[in-house]
Amino acid sequence: AELDKIKSAVAKFANLNRTEFVICRNTTEALDTIIHGYPWQKGDEVVVNHPDYYSMLAAFHQQEKRSGIKAVYTKLPLHPKNDEEIIAAYEKAIGPKTKMILVTHLINLTGQVQPIEKIISMAHSNGVEVMLDSAHAFAHIEFDIKETKADYLGTSLHKWLCCPMGLGLMYINPKHISK
Repeated sequence: AELDKIKSAVAKFANLNRTEFVICRNTTEALDTIIHGYPWQKGDEVVVNHPDYYSMLAAFHQQEKRSGIKAVYTKLPLHPKNDEEIIAAYEKAIGPKTKMILVTHLINLTGQVQPIEKIISMAHSNGVEVMLDSAHAFAHIEFDIKETKADYLGTSLHKWLCCPMGLGLMYINPKHISK
């Protein structure tokens, strides 16, 4: 009963249907579930960045050993002149075997807010899915999860909603749930 109340409140706040997300323990659990559950094939590539959260990078490195994927690092500018410079850095890292990009929505090391809608649009135009790490963005900056068009998203509810530790959210775009 308590979980139903929590899920209803989160659904209302996040503008999601109760069936579009699950409550989990935190961003790491949400994104690790996706990373380790994704149907990787040997040789697949994922684009990541050095400032991405270490637990996500560790999960992808584990998949390199387990599944034979390759993590390709971008070099994001620390002081970008414009959004296009950031988008170009991601696009440059995309190759014919790229399946996914991990985008840290709000980089905790620098406070930089990524232009996620533009990055996601570019990735999708290249046939690449996007996993969004919104641990520090959700409830801190205004955005609508569905409007981002992210394929996957994880966040922690304890950061800016002041929920108890151990509450997170995992969103998977309905078209990808069967994976």
